[in-house]
This record gives sequence, structure tokens and C-alpha cells, in this order.
Amino acid sequence: MNNVRYIIDELSKYADEKDVKGMMMYEIRSSAKILGVPKPKLREIAKKIGANHELALKLWKNRYS
Repeated sequence: MNNVRYIIDELSKYADEKDVKGMMMYEIRSSAKILGVPKPKLREIAKKIGANHELALKLWKNRYS
């Protein structure tokens, strides 16, 4: 589960446009690609992945937020 493409695909399954629009309503903006994944789902996925600084840097370079 430490493959960047796999993680992006997994997160994309839970992307929610209404959450992205909600963030914009509160002026939360980013130059990164925002998926709008609910926080409980993010925590669940993060727990499966575990701490991995190298992987985090690779994801950061892909400009996902």
C-alpha cells in the first residue's frame, strides 16, 4: 500500500465534490488538487498506510491536498 498511484486511486474513490465546494465557501483554497475526502475516511486510509515520510514526499510532489 505504499505505491503513490494506488493511494491516489484509493483516495479518489472517496472524493466528494460537495466537500470541495464547502471548502471554497469558507475561502479554503489551495494550489494543490483537492479531492474532498471526508476526514474519517482519510484517517482510516492513513492508519492502513502507516507513517512513511518518503511516501508523503512523493504524494506532496503530485500536488494532492
